[in-house]
Amino acid sequence: MLSKVKLYWESFLHLFFPELCAACMREIPVSGDVLCVYCNHDLPLCGFPSLTDNLVHWRLAGRALPIWASSYMFFKEGNVTQALLHQLKYRGKQYIGEEFGRRHGEYILSQLPAEWRPDYIIPVPLHPKRLHERGFNQSTCYARGLSEAMRVKVREDILVRRKYTETQTRKSKQDRIKNVSDAFQLRDAEGLTGKTILIVDDVFTSGATLEACILPFHGLEEVKVSIATLAIADDW
Repeated sequence: MLSKVKLYWESFLHLFFPELCAACMREIPVSGDVLCVYCNHDLPLCGFPSLTDNLVHWRLAGRALPIWASSYMFFKEGNVTQALLHQLKYRGKQYIGEEFGRRHGEYILSQLPAEWRPDYIIPVPLHPKRLHERGFNQSTCYARGLSEAMRVKVREDILVRRKYTETQTRKSKQDRIKNVSDAFQLRDAEGLTGKTILIVDDVFTSGATLEACILPFHGLEEVKVSIATLAIADDW
């Protein structure tokens, strides 16, 4: 009986406040999904069959290679992923990061050996000035979804951004590396010995930001680093 009442109430609300697809803004049924059937169908999933032999790993090869790496969707101009990330980053729709973080976390768990399971999830931090401007960290939203699916704690007290940097958009690979050089530092490394950490970001392009995040962990005793991103640019 209660389920029928709930269904009727949700249908009534939908007449006045229809749910809209987070990517294309079409109306969607009262299903709780964030995408319509068309955008779900067009979602460009990476589907990498390996956590150690994929595009993310290849782009970091010889620089700051993690023990494993994964991305959930391909990003390119005009596709569903770009629309989703625009809504997340510039329209403040934090639930998008959380929802696709959950989806990605479930996918990672289907591939992840027990010995590689992370102890902490660390979102790429924003500089306090940028955080104040935006009001939230989109990588933290994604981290929360991963955390829920993987049952791993999010830690934002370990890695900090000490340098305010220009946006990486439209910068060359070398300029990106220079822009984030020495941008990150460890604030609290206590208790990390023997731990595996998962550093997460919204989009992987050149890998410069993630490389800069990994470097402060080099030299720490028995600390293993892994990488996950919500999307990866497939034409970089």
